[in-house]
Amino acid sequence: MASMVAGAGSAEAAAFPGQTTLIIRNLPRKFAGADLVSELTMYVPQSALDFVYVPWDRKGTNNVGYGFVNFVQAATAEEAGRRMQGQPWRTGERSRPVKVQVAHVQGLEANLQRFAAQGGSVEEENVPLVFS
Repeated sequence: MASMVAGAGSAEAAAFPGQTTLIIRNLPRKFAGADLVSELTMYVPQSALDFVYVPWDRKGTNNVGYGFVNFVQAATAEEAGRRMQGQPWRTGERSRPVKVQVAHVQGLEANLQRFAAQGGSVEEENVPLVFS
């Protein structure tokens, strides 16, 4: 997954207009894709999303601390990124504030291809959520 992740020191999402895929960092460790969608819908309607993926560790006990979100429109991604940046998570557990960056892989199709190329399987519990 490392190649899907924006490099260290990347600027905030608001500094990258025209991009649709963001990486959301500092996820609470038990967050699954549906939890991230629930959090995102505080900022944008679910219809603004078409891809959400939260990778988990090999044991399947915790996520790896970040998730990928593709927005249907770049303007919505920029707005959501700007609004979420630095905000606390709604969960009761203590965690670091939301950090938003632009992902290297951009767009729904590219993200689906990337997941498939990495050996992603539909039998896995934590597969990407895709909305139409």
